[in-house]
Amino acid sequence: MYLLDDYINILENSKGFVQFVLLLFSNIIINATGFLPSAFITAVNLMVYGIIQGTILSFIGDVLGTQAGYHLYRMGVSKSNPRWKSNAFWRKMQNSYSLRLVFISIIFFRLLSFVPSGLVTAGAAVTSIGKWSFMLASTVGKVPSILIEVAIVNGFLHTFNLSLLSICIIFLCIIVSVCLFKRIIFSNSKE
Repeated sequence: MYLLDDYINILENSKGFVQFVLLLFSNIIINATGFLPSAFITAVNLMVYGIIQGTILSFIGDVLGTQAGYHLYRMGVSKSNPRWKSNAFWRKMQNSYSLRLVFISIIFFRLLSFVPSGLVTAGAAVTSIGKWSFMLASTVGKVPSILIEVAIVNGFLHTFNLSLLSICIIFLCIIVSVCLFKRIIFSNSKE
């Protein structure tokens, strides 16, 4: 809890460039993981910078974070055991789908807000799409998705009048719940 208090304290007491860099870095980390919900950092961005600048910050963080996640997934795929790559399914994923189909699929799945970002990024990482094509497709698909997320989060913030601390506590509770849920599921599957 001290780390969260320290983060909020630094965020509230810093101004200008330091605050921007701190929030941008937080956006990149959350979006690079691909499984943490970005709505919470979007809420912080909107609370700190307002609707226009907060949306721009969320969008930049999302694009850069997704690209970072793509590179991390690609690095993981390249260093993994090569036996799985010989499976017929993965060979087909890498060879038979045209880049155009992969590009359009990335845009389509990015438009669907309920599809986990990490799943789309990981799926793209095992195809032959290049980093610039991936970045373009992700960016195009993320524009409406970010706007919808900002609209929902902004409405939520104004309806419930939440503070920065309450947003961070809710986020922390969700992360802990997901980790506990995964631990329970994996421990039950080993039995």
